[in-house]
Amino acid sequence: MTTCFSSIALLGGTFNPPHYGHIQPAIAAIEIIGAEKLGLMPCKVPPHKQLAEVNQTHRVKMTELACSVDPRLYTELCELSLPAPSYSVKTFQALRALYPQTALLFLMGEDSFYHLTSWYKWQMLTDYCHIVVMRRKGCKPPLPVEQKKWLQNSYSEVECGKFESISGNVYLVDTPYFTVSSTLIRQELANYFHAGPVAAKEIEHKIIKWLPPQVFDYIKANRLYDAVIT
Repeated sequence: MTTCFSSIALLGGTFNPPHYGHIQPAIAAIEIIGAEKLGLMPCKVPPHKQLAEVNQTHRVKMTELACSVDPRLYTELCELSLPAPSYSVKTFQALRALYPQTALLFLMGEDSFYHLTSWYKWQMLTDYCHIVVMRRKGCKPPLPVEQKKWLQNSYSEVECGKFESISGNVYLVDTPYFTVSSTLIRQELANYFHAGPVAAKEIEHKIIKWLPPQVFDYIKANRLYDAVIT
């Protein structure tokens, strides 16, 4: 008799702020693969990124508020408890200790997947989780030879909700793509706080298409990003 494991999908990010461009493709991905829960996982500033200054407490609170858009969402704070530097393989090693008998699904944008060989101990990721690559239409660069060989041993077709192992596979799923970025949202929020009433209303019409209303209300109440334009 084949054993099927319960499943948790995890999406990491700075969530500065969390927006529908993060949430909606991830929800589409878990519906395709049949994951039971989706953890939004605020990360420490990764080694290859710079973060416009909004403190960790605000990022966590905004992520918690963003989770209210779907009952399957929750906030996973594992990475924030780990010592620096922050590497995905170390995070999933810690998560595996927390969830020893659960299929862990690491949701990853296609751009990140095509740069995977630059990550710290990237080949070890599937020792602790499955990788779910959220694809979008368009031309794809060639995979590095090393990654292509690795993928031949790891790739698996999606069978919704049936995870016969807790780690080891790479799944490719087609998800919607949102052109909005956190950088653009921060710029528009800075403009919003310093605009006159008419211009602010026009900017708000754009912002509410990008942010869950609870997140936008929190940003307004705390005047986050009013001077952040990068």
